[in-house]
Amino acid sequence: MNRSIVKVRDMNSDDNFYVADLIQEWRPTEARYLEHSYPRDTLDVVATVDEQIVGWISYKIKPCNPDVLATYEDSTENWLYIVEVFVSPSSRRHGVGSQLLSFAEAQGKSADVRYSIVMPEAGDGAHGFTPGLYEFYNERGYELMEPSRKNYSGAEPWLMGLKL
Repeated sequence: MNRSIVKVRDMNSDDNFYVADLIQEWRPTEARYLEHSYPRDTLDVVATVDEQIVGWISYKIKPCNPDVLATYEDSTENWLYIVEVFVSPSSRRHGVGSQLLSFAEAQGKSADVRYSIVMPEAGDGAHGFTPGLYEFYNERGYELMEPSRKNYSGAEPWLMGLKL
């Protein structure tokens, strides 16, 4: 990805097939759903280089989830939940993931959200500590938070948060 200009924009239904192709090896079930344009309850954004999709972020702005954030269960404010971020292997380490994350954080700020959280998933789909993901979020200011419970797989979940 030689000095190409990365553009970040809202995902549209015409992008479903391309995002599905992008994430096929990482999330095959999600990819199949995307190919069929299933309705999503998230906000989705893509990053493109020369009109080709090279990254995707999915996020929500919603009230605190006490199952995940027991410490804040009395909170009535909205939080920015980073659901998924994926960058094609050939586009990694070129700022694409950072631009996608910055876009979602800016949307959160414009909605008066004060906190962004992420619960990264390990490659096998079970929540578990993954050094590369930890470094990605930590370098962008996210810090580990105390999770409130183990997830359905029994793996120890880990949360990272950022005050916007």
